[in-house]
Amino acid sequence: MKTAKSLLGAAFVIAALGVVPAFAQNTMRIRADVPFEFSVGSVNLPAGEYVISRRMGSSVMRIATAKGDRQSLWMTKSTTTDSHPEETHLTFHVYGQQYYLAAVWSGTGAGGLVLPKSRAEKEAAASIAPEQVALLRVPAR
Repeated sequence: MKTAKSLLGAAFVIAALGVVPAFAQNTMRIRADVPFEFSVGSVNLPAGEYVISRRMGSSVMRIATAKGDRQSLWMTKSTTTDSHPEETHLTFHVYGQQYYLAAVWSGTGAGGLVLPKSRAEKEAAASIAPEQVALLRVPAR
C-alpha cells in the first residue's frame, strides 16, 4: 500500500514537471527597447527596455521593465491583420508628443493584441488632431 502511494506521488511529480515546459511554450514573450516615454492606460512609463508577455488563451497582457522593478497588467482584445503579420512590432498612437501603446504584434502570424483606449488617450484624441501611428519594430532575439 505504501509502495502504491509512493508510485502515485512520483507519477504526479513527473506529470507536473511535464507541464512546466508546455506552459513555457504557450507564452508570448517580447523584449523591446522603447526609445521614448509612453503610456499604457493611465500609467506613464519611461523610455527603456520592457518585457511584454501573455499566456496564450488569456486576454491579460503583462508589461514589465526588463529589470522587473515595475510591472502592470492590462486587458487586451485579439485581432488580426493582413499587414506586418510576420514582423514583431509595437503600435503606438501618437498625439502631439504623447505616445500610447495601442497594439502588440508577436510576429508569429497575423494575430495581435489591441489595448483599449484609456480615458487620457480619448481626451488627447479629442483635443489634439490628427492622430498619428508609430510602429516600433522589435528585432528577433
